[in-house]
Amino acid sequence: MKKFQDYKDEIYTCSRCGLCQSVCPVFLATGKETTVSRGFFSTLMGVVKGHLKFNKKLRKNIDMCLTCNKCNAFCPSGIDASKIITAARAECMGYIPLWKKLILRVFYSKMFLHLSGYIRLYRFLPVLDFCKAGRILHEFLTPFVQYKPQKPLKKSNLRVVIFPGCINKYFNSSSLNAMKMLFEKQGIEYIIPDFECCTMPAYSAGDLEGFRDFALKNLKLIPSDIDYVIFDCASCKKAFALYPEFLQGDEKALAEGIFAKCKHINEFLVDFDFDLPNSDGSVAYHKPCHLDCFDETQELIKKSGLDLVPVQESCCGSGGLFFIENFTISNSLAQKRAQEITDANVDTVITDCPLCRLGLIKGGVLSDCNIKVRQLTELLIKPFK
Repeated sequence: MKKFQDYKDEIYTCSRCGLCQSVCPVFLATGKETTVSRGFFSTLMGVVKGHLKFNKKLRKNIDMCLTCNKCNAFCPSGIDASKIITAARAECMGYIPLWKKLILRVFYSKMFLHLSGYIRLYRFLPVLDFCKAGRILHEFLTPFVQYKPQKPLKKSNLRVVIFPGCINKYFNSSSLNAMKMLFEKQGIEYIIPDFECCTMPAYSAGDLEGFRDFALKNLKLIPSDIDYVIFDCASCKKAFALYPEFLQGDEKALAEGIFAKCKHINEFLVDFDFDLPNSDGSVAYHKPCHLDCFDETQELIKKSGLDLVPVQESCCGSGGLFFIENFTISNSLAQKRAQEITDANVDTVITDCPLCRLGLIKGGVLSDCNIKVRQLTELLIKPFK
């Protein structure tokens, strides 16, 4: 990936037209010029020209960006703001707060992740019924699908790797359980290597060295003879798309070869025309920022028999570690999103990102909107059970 100084031409290219304001969720929530791409580029222009230096205050400012990249589609100059912001964060890694360093260390350590995963036992405590934070945790940590071995409906020669991601592996395996059961129904052989975290949190925080190290660890765990690598998390697949940018030579070729086999579970189910029983009910869909197979997802929802209720696109406010560092703005965006779904007269919303799921659950609880948040695989396996 290019370093911050390599982006100076793109920063100069920004015409300050302000179109990014119309789609930036943080700007729409705050109205502050400093929270939108145009404002970031004005600040970063000062750094490029030597008038400003990276420091704690500037680092805190650029951490106001969700890196959702919605502004890119509206930028007449085609500037990839999220990559420039990420490069700037990498340049000032020394100024991130201690709590963020500690959280990144948790993602880097299997032992700490495993220990952190015991928080899932917290859902059994009665105190969860008496506070909103407890209700959010209870909903987030409670599995909707329990794994049960399935008899195959047919035979398949496919052999796939499942990348479970941290949430499935340590906190709530509901979506992973559903994927395993769907594959067993279709007679597909799957393996789940002992992967590290995809470390998208490291990437979004600017720790690009850490991101590169974990990329290699994950890539080396994937057998060469598998047909596909399957994800249920849009952000985890996005991480694998980024891996080749951080590698060279044979390692880069390995990353590119593996990404050519990467598919989101929704995309995979559509491409191979899975036999699915009809589901019923009305659902809304919340599109994660990193999802690259929205058309296939819509097709799969319709194929399953679910009635897809249209809702406007907006952000849940949970990108990276933004929901911790800027929790007031994050909560505001989450509540707005939950209200939009409730106004569409639907009580179930589907998403394909664990952090989006957390944001939607949080928004529903904080705004007293009675919405159920599921991943699509959880609803697809339900008629089989």
